[in-house]
Amino acid sequence: MDERKETRETAEETGGMAPDAGEQQVPAGEQGVPGGEEDFETLIRGRYKGEFDARVRRILDGRLRGLRQENERLREMAAAAETARQREQEAVAAAAGAGGRVIATGGGAILREENLHALRRSGRLVFLDRSLDKLTAAADRPLSADTDALRRRYAERYDLYCAAADLRVDGDGTPEETAAQIEKEWTT
Repeated sequence: MDERKETRETAEETGGMAPDAGEQQVPAGEQGVPGGEEDFETLIRGRYKGEFDARVRRILDGRLRGLRQENERLREMAAAAETARQREQEAVAAAAGAGGRVIATGGGAILREENLHALRRSGRLVFLDRSLDKLTAAADRPLSADTDALRRRYAERYDLYCAAADLRVDGDGTPEETAAQIEKEWTT
């Protein structure tokens, strides 16, 4: 009778990778290192290299598939953002071309040179300058969904807003106060 017993690799013995069902089990004492325990080097260089490679491929393939899906999602988001910016550009051009209006844009509208030119041709640009602590992060606004994102956007764009504006108005007051300040500045 053969005294050798089949051993089962555990997740601990394989560094967290439990053997798949149907994998060849290695008899005790034949793992390649005295005492019947495998070390990483023996596993790679020894007769188990193919098995090791297959396990690594399975693990990495799952992660790579996840990365591929995330990259695709990001590409779709970028395409959607570009579509939204294109629509915004068309709306700015249409509103600016109509004349005699107050046009309220989102903060990103002036980032496109075409929008800035269209808005300048139609009139004066007023920057409603609100303090960062008065602004509110909103989950439905991907670029300022949380406080940290809002701070980054504020730091990135504040100087651009100031440079683009013909008139900068303190926007920390009520809407009525802000409107009165614009009217005062506009008519003097």
